Amino acid sequence: MSDIRTFIAVDVDNAIIARLAALQQELKRADVSVSWSRPEGMHLTLKFLGNVPEERISAIGGALREVAAGWKPFRVSMEGAGGFPTLRRPRVLWIGIREGREALIALAGTVDTALAGLGFPPEDRPFSPHLTLGRVKAPARLEDLTAQIESHARERFGEMTVNEIILFQSELSPKGAKYTPLRRSALGGERFEL
Repeated sequence: MSDIRTFIAVDVDNAIIARLAALQQELKRADVSVSWSRPEGMHLTLKFLGNVPEERISAIGGALREVAAGWKPFRVSMEGAGGFPTLRRPRVLWIGIREGREALIALAGTVDTALAGLGFPPEDRPFSPHLTLGRVKAPARLEDLTAQIESHARERFGEMTVNEIILFQSELSPKGAKYTPLRRSALGGERFEL
């Protein structure tokens, strides 16, 4: 059996994805070297696992079902735009989470704890829920881009209900990453798998 590159995330509603795709098109006019996230691949990552032996997928799925059984669905709102580490010298362009932020942080912590029990190292940085719009490749001519991002700093991009956590496979290629759901765990204990 081979290793599978994996992560755990929450899918984002299509209406929000459409709004963010339109925002990306607007930001692209700034003509800055950015590796833009593919809209269909946007998700709220809870934990990146990296390469995992295929035979461990079932145990990870079981741990995620247990986590999900202890959670009720909750609302999140996508609001605000910015850059990590700062907007003046961004490496990552992001959309923030307002409503539901604390719940996402707690859910990520629960996932982290459950997977530590399976031997996955716990995160050493605080979890900061966000959607990645793109990664800045070259820090030249950033003024127009940062001004555009600042103009969206308080904008609301939509809200959705978090009702499941998903274990994804990530396959890297020159055309960009392809994400395939491996296990789905519904919040509230209802279980369904692909």
